[in-house]
Amino acid sequence: MNINEYFSKLSYKEVMTKINNFDNLKFEDYTDNELLKKIIDIFAVDNKFNNPIYTIEVPTNEYYCRIRKNYDFVEEYLKNKKFDQNCIFGNPNPNIGRMNKQGENGLYLSKKLRTAIKECRVKKNQIFTCGIFKFNEPLNLMLTYVKNKYYELDKKYETTAKLLNDFLYKYLTMENYDNDIQIYRITNLFNQLFLDYLKKDGYLYFSSVDDSYNLFLKENSISKCSLAYIFVGKYVEQNVQIMEFIKIENGNLVPKDVLEKNEILSKLI
Repeated sequence: MNINEYFSKLSYKEVMTKINNFDNLKFEDYTDNELLKKIIDIFAVDNKFNNPIYTIEVPTNEYYCRIRKNYDFVEEYLKNKKFDQNCIFGNPNPNIGRMNKQGENGLYLSKKLRTAIKECRVKKNQIFTCGIFKFNEPLNLMLTYVKNKYYELDKKYETTAKLLNDFLYKYLTMENYDNDIQIYRITNLFNQLFLDYLKKDGYLYFSSVDDSYNLFLKENSISKCSLAYIFVGKYVEQNVQIMEFIKIENGNLVPKDVLEKNEILSKLI
């Protein structure tokens, strides 16, 4: 089913009613399965779940980044002579996140360094370590906004497409104030529906702090990426002061020259 066939079977008023009803639910009164059925119903055509969202392949020549606050990776390496990539890759005891369940690992990466700094809430003069990742093979990701295919979409369906876009965007960028676990319950159900059901590696979705976007890799796809570079920096007056910039080569830390550093960092601006 192509995108126009899909939207030709959706009623704008019915979708709007379903979304409004969902938004007004007290999520704590429903089980995950009950909420998942309601989400599926919003996207359903002919009483079956259909996918208006499309897949994008992320090539191996792109870089994404992840930040750890108050952690000097290089100093730790020089002190212990150990190279523990897990310090950058993830959390050994993960709490529930936007896309990962309690105790389940997932890798969150940002396309832009400024986005990673904002999302990690790095403060002025705070030292941080930034891991820069590359992909060992192309990733099959979900883009959560059908408006990216508007060039294929008949104009008479754009209002309905925007309705679904806005529904996903609202929850995927909603701040989790006061540890409101209900928001992450909903985004994890999106994860279950679009990643597990459709067998994809992860998501590309807009950041909640700016107009850039983030990448989420589910646990069994993390092995498709590797740590390529790492640097220690300090956030000073809205600028990043680079203290160390190192390439990972065969498990070793190798300092790189200014030209290579500038070339890689330019890809994260």
